[in-house]
Amino acid sequence: MNFISLSSRAEANFQLLFTLAVDDARETGRTHFFYPAGEDPTIVYPIQRLEKIGIRGRPLSLNSQGQLTRKTLQETLSPRTALLSLSWANEWTGVIHPLHDLIEVCRENQVKIHVDVTACKGSLDCTDLGVDYVTFDGGILSRTPLPIMTTSSAATKILAPEAHFEAARLRAFFEESIPAHIFFREAERLPHISAIAYPGVHHELLAFHLQRLGVHASAGRLAALLQASGVSPELAYSALTFDFSQKSEEEVLRLIDILRTTMKKMEPLIL
Repeated sequence: MNFISLSSRAEANFQLLFTLAVDDARETGRTHFFYPAGEDPTIVYPIQRLEKIGIRGRPLSLNSQGQLTRKTLQETLSPRTALLSLSWANEWTGVIHPLHDLIEVCRENQVKIHVDVTACKGSLDCTDLGVDYVTFDGGILSRTPLPIMTTSSAATKILAPEAHFEAARLRAFFEESIPAHIFFREAERLPHISAIAYPGVHHELLAFHLQRLGVHASAGRLAALLQASGVSPELAYSALTFDFSQKSEEEVLRLIDILRTTMKKMEPLIL
């Protein structure tokens, strides 16, 4: 694999997608770039900008577990499809796409595949994925040389193997200890991410109360991602994401206690 050092995930994805659009897609006439619904903006925005020069971007629907499936991809590909571009795992839901199934479909249809592994933080084996292009927070790995100018690089934070097990243990304990809706529990997920919801409580209101007590939870693009997986808007806008990659057991116990206390105080406000 050829390594290209770049300054960020955003730069790596933009540089790769722009290069493929200019050097490959427009030359071959295969101008369709596909990506999963709710994909990271560092992939979606460049593709949308490239539509001005003839690229056709298309989001692909997710199943009820937040994954792009082999069946959906097979039914969507056409002779003009050039590329499937996706994050292997979603940083908001923790859901991991069935990559090997997707690779097989792409190979059968001569479609190139680009995988961003930034969110994985080393929790998945990215050494030999069998894809054409891999991007991360610091560069690009490509099976063929690419005419991209390199810059200084800042590598993404990688979790040590023992940290994966600890994060997964703490997440499991957290999810078993709270009376909340847990999203995508049946799907393969990153070990350190948990997306939850308290139905009837808007995520901004809960996040505000938690922030006042020193607890950080994210909503970001989570609601849009959940709705793309068939979750109702009401439940989707009650959702928050918690990251257990740097938490201790004491911090998780405190988080559980704060959630219980906060939800008890908010009971009169729940519809």
